[in-house]
Amino acid sequence: MPKVQTNGSGSVYTVNGSILLTNDSGEGGSGTRDVTLTRISDDNNNEIGTWYMNFEDGSGNIFKVVLLDAQYRNDSTQWCSDDSASVTNMPIYNSSYNLWWYDDAKETATYNTQLILDFCTANNYTSSACTHCRSQSFTINGTTYYGQLPNAREVFDLWRHRTNIELMDTTASSYSGTNFSEARDIWTSNQGEYFFNNSAYGLFSSGDINSNFITSNHLTCPVLEIPA
Repeated sequence: MPKVQTNGSGSVYTVNGSILLTNDSGEGGSGTRDVTLTRISDDNNNEIGTWYMNFEDGSGNIFKVVLLDAQYRNDSTQWCSDDSASVTNMPIYNSSYNLWWYDDAKETATYNTQLILDFCTANNYTSSACTHCRSQSFTINGTTYYGQLPNAREVFDLWRHRTNIELMDTTASSYSGTNFSEARDIWTSNQGEYFFNNSAYGLFSSGDINSNFITSNHLTCPVLEIPA
């Protein structure tokens, strides 16, 4: 059943005078992944992104996931600066064994991003993808949240909702290099191993999530994870 989409203050969201709907099947409760797409504003009343899903981690903690607008993304970032690197203590998911592996990947974007950054610092590497995400910060209801490199489930769901997210994003038309008007390869924060060692997963223009060399340059789409 289609549902009305709302802005950050709860008002019905319209585009060119038409009410914007979503075909999400979830009811938007704190424990469901699908939610009614909702615009989010910071404490200065600036719209910054769209709440498009909930994520539940392995401990049962639920986070509202907010995709930051096109103006906060970066279209040319590396997961890591050294293609031989393998992040210590980070799970390695192998899609050749389980095509739906990302349903089992319960690590939050926040957890993954910090692991990658700590590993890079300890080994004199850099992660322009994670560094760019963390450079974005916003205060919402008195709490400051920092951008995170989204995990595979979060990237897959933003891809599912990309058309409506684009319509709701007031910055999209001004940032053609980071909007979703054309297919783009998008980094996730999950580490992988498939055809080659030391890879990370990305969602590719084909709509598939596959592993790739970590020194490749792809789009980074920061998210905020807000405790529900």
